[in-house]
Amino acid sequence: MLNSRKVFLFTLLFFLTIFCIYYLLYRLGVMAVLPDNYNLLRNDADWYYKITEIGYYYQPEAIGNTAFFPFFPFFWKFTGLSSLGISVINLLLFCAALSLLNQVYKFTLFNLLFICTIPSFIFFIVPYSEALFFLFGSIYIYGLYRGSFLHQGIGLLGSGLTRSVVTIFIPAVFIVEICIFLFYTERKWGDFKDCLMKFLYQCSLCLLSIGIVAVYQYTAIGKWFYFIEIQQYWGRHFQWPSLPFTTFTPQSAMGMDTIGLSMGFTAIALFLFLINKVWYRKVDRKLNKNYDRALIFSLCYFIFISILDVFFTNDYQGHTKIWSINRHLLCTPYFFVILFELRSSRWPGVAGYRFFMAGVIMIFLTTLFLTQISTYPIQLIYFIFFSVYLLKYIIIQGPLEGMERILHALFISINVMFYLIYMQNYLQNGWLG
Repeated sequence: MLNSRKVFLFTLLFFLTIFCIYYLLYRLGVMAVLPDNYNLLRNDADWYYKITEIGYYYQPEAIGNTAFFPFFPFFWKFTGLSSLGISVINLLLFCAALSLLNQVYKFTLFNLLFICTIPSFIFFIVPYSEALFFLFGSIYIYGLYRGSFLHQGIGLLGSGLTRSVVTIFIPAVFIVEICIFLFYTERKWGDFKDCLMKFLYQCSLCLLSIGIVAVYQYTAIGKWFYFIEIQQYWGRHFQWPSLPFTTFTPQSAMGMDTIGLSMGFTAIALFLFLINKVWYRKVDRKLNKNYDRALIFSLCYFIFISILDVFFTNDYQGHTKIWSINRHLLCTPYFFVILFELRSSRWPGVAGYRFFMAGVIMIFLTTLFLTQISTYPIQLIYFIFFSVYLLKYIIIQGPLEGMERILHALFISINVMFYLIYMQNYLQNGWLG
């Protein structure tokens, strides 16, 4: 196990190594472009930058920057940094957040190597809000685990000011407290009162965050809650899915978005599995109910985001577009909570464990046929590679020895290669999420 300081330093060193490899490949002519203050401003980063420069503006029946919440651009403007500078700060925030999560989940070097090489994590080193959202989410998870109302409050308020997640957080908190009351208490008045007070406390902070955003944007554009109405102009509206799923520029992002969708389905299965186990008291709960608060919340977050990204989107060439689902799910601390649970040994019995693993494999295979990924060979290869990599991460619990070390080094090398490809795609204005 690593202490939090070592987690911070190792993560920072890993990303610095990635930068050095990228620079070396650039000097050798393999990579076409280096990061600069101009090419870092891609997609959402450019919208955030415009908010820092000119603030919010209103444009009737058209896309606009009111869809983006104010905390990150406010933080960026406060620092006065360039695109490169804020990207460095985002990396440091991500390292700090991982250090905080380490106090709960106790990462090993093997854990960190798997985590850091996920290509979607380039969004932690560009001018996106992912790093801040990850930090506040980590504070919230830490607060749930430790039973700290202060950390829960900071995490919820910060998350609600950074991203439009209140409509997800409130029902997720409600489900968490219902599950805790039904499955983890004696269902007495004192238990009900405790769960109710926790729900009201967290709900009030979510509503406070959305109220602050509403007031802040109203002072700028003179319209209340316009960040809800504008979603339709960004293509976020309800429609029944049309198979097979695709994404925006599928030749670049289909692999990671298919992985994101697979993890969404996995969260649904894991949630049902967990409820079934605790309902019939089949689980020897070695971990406390605060751990399961964080787990149930993370599963609910994944499920609700998956529903939004599948049912509240638009079509691309006649197929439902699940654009950004990889970023919405994987670039969050809730992904880490679910990964830790997938690796946990709380589900006893060899037969039960094999059934569990078979279920995960079936989910990934099913997702393979629900999307257009088979049309894009490179994306298909990466999806298969990552699926095997993920299963290896879940299955192998002990220290690596012999051939396992060689295979692990091979997996890391291939993932780093895709990571570098994703980085160049982003800098050349390719859509990744």
